[in-house]
Amino acid sequence: MNKALVALCGAVALVSSGATAAPTDAVAGCQMGAEAWNDAFNKHDAEALANMYDAKTGMFSNDFWTGTGHDALLAGFKKMVAAGLTETSVKCEHAARQGDVVVSDGTYALSGKAPDGKDVSATGHFLVVATP
Repeated sequence: MNKALVALCGAVALVSSGATAAPTDAVAGCQMGAEAWNDAFNKHDAEALANMYDAKTGMFSNDFWTGTGHDALLAGFKKMVAAGLTETSVKCEHAARQGDVVVSDGTYALSGKAPDGKDVSATGHFLVVATP
């Protein structure tokens, strides 16, 4: 089950400026975006999550679903937040700007209930490619 939870939220994403607001320090910007994503995820707000990505080209992918564009992202995030997990920590560890593109990565931790009602937790890594 832990592998499923890790795969549920471990992602590669292409996002718009909403998720990575622009301090001059790329790691600080990444952390701000990660915390905004974390807040929306923990509020189970699929619409807010989908709105963080470019409406046409934004992409999110994990072992269970891949979506590109707002409608596909919204549908996927609705399923994901329905699982009722909580992201207990998120940390941006690296970020670098190359022209108009910022590539960032870090770690996260999740907790929640398995379908059998038992407490579960998981950790994983994320990667974000953004155009702020």
